[in-house]
Amino acid sequence: MELLLAFGAGVALMALARAFFNPPPQRVVANDHDILERAPIGLLIIDSDDHLIFANNLARQLGLDTLGIGRQGSSTIQLAEKILHIERSDLGNATAIYAYDDSKHHRLEAARRDVVANITHELKTPVGSIALLAEALRHSLDEPEQAENFSQQLYAEAHRLGEMISELIALSQLQSARPGDNMQLEPLDEIISLALMRNQLAADNAHISLNSETVPGLKLYCDASLLATALSNLISNAIHYSPAGSTVWVSTISNNEGIDIVVRDQGIGIAQRYHERIFERFFRVDVARSRATGGTGLGLAIVKHIAHIHHAQIRVESAENKGSTFILSFPPGEGRGGEQ
Repeated sequence: MELLLAFGAGVALMALARAFFNPPPQRVVANDHDILERAPIGLLIIDSDDHLIFANNLARQLGLDTLGIGRQGSSTIQLAEKILHIERSDLGNATAIYAYDDSKHHRLEAARRDVVANITHELKTPVGSIALLAEALRHSLDEPEQAENFSQQLYAEAHRLGEMISELIALSQLQSARPGDNMQLEPLDEIISLALMRNQLAADNAHISLNSETVPGLKLYCDASLLATALSNLISNAIHYSPAGSTVWVSTISNNEGIDIVVRDQGIGIAQRYHERIFERFFRVDVARSRATGGTGLGLAIVKHIAHIHHAQIRVESAENKGSTFILSFPPGEGRGGEQ
């Protein structure tokens, strides 16, 4: 849509430039000059010898008037941190050149390519494992112990593949979700209890205690289902990366700055250099451990999108071997304080 708007604006600008630089005798051009000067698209006019005749305000700000851009076709150039798309139009005795910032489109395309590459890579691993395990199982049918071992591994890989596909679908739905569709004032204690309940079996199997320390009666304007999913993902991660015998805490804080939901563990921690990247799709600090615990690398990306839908912020406080604390911060006005 932005590209279409830029193209449409460029076409209109070219028509105006053509009229301005080739006016009929009776035409008053002062207003047109002002429009060209203040246009949201960079505009240059050069003569047949590539000498600059005119540069509007944005073109000068971008430095296009000093680049010596010629008359040959359309092109893309990188200028500082911007990627500019250049188009040219013949005005008869001159050439009009307009440029618009195409950086966002290029970033989106690069992100799309990265996501496709990551998804392809991540799906190939379990699919390849399933194929190998199925073949191994077929050749070990007369060895019950081997067959049982292969069948268990096959089930685990199929389960991980199913989880990854489900989370990819969930992430796609979140990206297209409209904030406010299912928002209402909800008891926060109930949402936290649901998230804890979903992880209780995993915690028991890992010999980890789950502890809740919440402000009683606290309510939050939210999508209860999505928020429970976000908290469940944070709790699940805390369990996966914590040693047996440790504790995972979920707590709430309410003050004039809003409401915080805090998930804290005594696990292996996260080095400072990874704090921003852990919310990227498929990023894992410890790939081997993540795959061993069934992680897909999508859990924290889902949490980040759910936070965005709620106009909330997600941040981490952690250091290696010192545990991790994840904090979901909701701005003032999104909730109501607890019982006084």
